[in-house]
Parts: sequence; structure tokens; C-alpha cells
Amino acid sequence: MRRPNLAAVFALVSFAALAPAQSFWTQLYPAHSPLPRSSFGMTYDSARHRTLMFGGYDGRFPLNETWQWDGMDWTQIQVAGPSARVETAIAFDSVRNVAVLFAGRDFSLPGYMQDTWEWNGTAWTQRFPAHVPPARSHHAMAFDPDRAMTVMFGGVSNQGFPADVWEWDGADWLQRTSSGGPGPRQSTALTYDPSLGGVILFGGDSGSTWRWDGAAWHQLLPPQSPYPRLGNSMVADFARRRIVLLGSDPTPDPFAWEWDGATWQTRFVTSPGPRSYLGLAYDSSRRETVLFGGDSLVADTWVYATPNPASSTSYGSGCPGSIGTPLLANARYSLPWIGDSFTMEVTNLAPATSVAILATGIFSTLPQSLAIFGMPGCDAFLVPAATQFVVANAGTTQWTTRIPNSTALAGAHIYQQAFALEPGANAAGIVVSNGVNLEVGIR
Repeated sequence: MRRPNLAAVFALVSFAALAPAQSFWTQLYPAHSPLPRSSFGMTYDSARHRTLMFGGYDGRFPLNETWQWDGMDWTQIQVAGPSARVETAIAFDSVRNVAVLFAGRDFSLPGYMQDTWEWNGTAWTQRFPAHVPPARSHHAMAFDPDRAMTVMFGGVSNQGFPADVWEWDGADWLQRTSSGGPGPRQSTALTYDPSLGGVILFGGDSGSTWRWDGAAWHQLLPPQSPYPRLGNSMVADFARRRIVLLGSDPTPDPFAWEWDGATWQTRFVTSPGPRSYLGLAYDSSRRETVLFGGDSLVADTWVYATPNPASSTSYGSGCPGSIGTPLLANARYSLPWIGDSFTMEVTNLAPATSVAILATGIFSTLPQSLAIFGMPGCDAFLVPAATQFVVANAGTTQWTTRIPNSTALAGAHIYQQAFALEPGANAAGIVVSNGVNLEVGIR
């Protein structure tokens, strides 16, 4: 008998949904906090699950303070490091597990710096590479995890407004050349794009959106964009597969904007209020964007998140084939959000495997032995409500589906398990993967 398709599964689970919700800002009131400041560097240290902040302007002088946010409170780290500065930039290198800081400005003449520092969670270390970008401030930096490069663009220097691209590989700065590009600008923002790959640039006296892929700039032409602005900050929300932008100068804009890989959308939700030269960092452990301070010289801490996040959790263990146990997991940055597609992938299949079957259900079970079906050591972890045949190639396969655009599905659970055909692996010629518990979220 033919199994029902996924549309029927979604119809079955919709009645058990949670209330609809969306991302919004929440102000937090930690026991300790940095004093008001603007124009500082801020990034998330994913190796140590801390938001890192350095430097800034307190209304009188540049600062050389190092602070960390652990999701509950701010702590000042009493440690030697870079000199006091404003308008610096920091990005976290998630391959080498260090935060990279470059340049900035103090109030001396000429004031522009060109030093490189790294933070390893306990100490700052100055690096002395063979090649160094020209001194500057008001530049933008972001880490590209696909190429393991920290990318830097633009800023202000003694020579004006550079439009150069430099990349830090952990040992040296490498200048990149590309025809065209965003052109000279300062106080722009740069972050990795989980939808398209590469890094996205926006702002700096401009309302244009650009993507750097490591070799060339590509101007993107979305149907809707924020208006031109200085002093905005952007971060990649990896779980929601969105870029979050906040801040504007000189025209106030209190609302967050989100980039989905195709267009910008305004989020008319509760707002921390108009500000620029603020700090934003995406806390991947807690799946929320952290905001601190800004040019209004405030010392407030906010987080931006959805109360109904999508998730993918592995459970149970599969049974091995000739090269190991098949692994079922969501594709990188792909989770089941309502109104959007998500992708699951099966890896570690035998090269000879050409077909896999993806089983989907709305109920999980305790491990049910499949030995009676000729698969000793293999267990089923769900009650199938739908099955789908997918073609495998070179030891892997993917399967993509779309969650209906119904808020009633938020909070629903879907269970999946893969069955791969591998003749000779056992009497049935089938090996199975782990189970996956998918929770549907609403952005």
C-alpha cells in the first residue's frame, strides 16, 4: 500500500500546534554592565560561548576595556591587550577559535592604527604579519567559515576612504583585487551569509547590497532595501538563516531589517529605539542576537529571538553497512521553519548504494528491533506515516521539502529515519540511520 505524502503528515500534526509567535526584542537587566559607550568592537566567541566586546567611546575618551557576556551577566576581564581605541572591528575565527581585532583610532594625530590582535578566551596576543593593511578606522570585518578567512573592507584612513579588500588567514594579511565593487565607504557592515555563502555588505552612505565570494564582488538587487545609512551593525542568525541589521545614522530607524538571501524585510516589532555605532553579536549557543549600547551612549542589553525556534535533534543509533553507519541530519543552516524549505541529508553510505528511503512520522517509538526482517542489530525509531525514495550518489543523498505557510504548525514534531539499500550488508540488504526529531519553528 502506498504511503501518504508529506502534505498529509503536515495536515495530521497541525492540530497540535503551539500559539503563533515571531522574533522580538527583549531588554535584559544584568547585575553588572559596561558603562555607556559606542563605536566598539563586538563578536561572539563560539568556542567559549561568550560575547566579546572591546574598546569604544564613552563620550570623553577611547576605552581599552575587555568585556564578556555569558547570556546572563557582563564581566570585565582584567587583562593587558590592545591600546584604547574607537571605531575598531572584531570578527571571530571559528576555525582557529580566536577573535581577530584590527586597527581603530585614538584621539592623537593622525590617530589611525594598523595593529592586529587575537583573543583566545583568556589573553590578547599581538600578531606581527609580513603584510599589514594600511592604518584605518570605521572599517568592517566578518569571518567566512567556508574559506576560513577573516574578510575586511573599507573604512577611513589618512588617504581618505579605502575600498580595498584584505583577508586574514591566521598568519598573514592578503590583499585581494577585484574589478568593480562597492566603492569607497566608511561605517558599513559586513557579515557571513548563511543562505548564499560568502559575506554580505550593506550601508556606509549607501543603500546597496553586495556579496563577496572570495574572488569578486557581486551587487545584489533585492526588490526592497533599507535606506542608506552609516553606523549600522549586521550579524548572521545561523539557526534562522537570516541576517539581522540594526542601526542608522543620520536618519533614525528603530526597526530591525532581515536579509533572507533574496530581499530585505523590515521587522516592525518591539525595538530598542533608534541608535547607531552599536554592538551586535549572534549567540549561536542560545540562538539569539545580542545588542549593547550605541551612539546615544546607553548601556542597555537586549536580545532578539523567536520563542518558537526550529530544531533538529538526533536520537538512537543506526546499524552499520560496509563503510560504517549511515548518518541522517539536517543540512547546514537548514531547519524546518514554516513557509520555507528545509533539507535533510544522509551521509556515510556505501559507494554502491543508489537508493535510500526516508521514512517520516509524527510519533517516535522506543527502539524496535528489525532482526525479524533480516536486519539484525538494526532498530526502527518511529511509526512511518510517509515514505520517500531518494537517489544516492557517492555515498550521500539529500531530500528537500517545504513546510506549509501555516502558523498552526509551529511547535509540531516530525520524526525521520533513513533506510539505505546495500546488498550484502545483511539478509535484507538494508541498513538504517539514526532517528531525527524535527521541531517546526516560526521566525
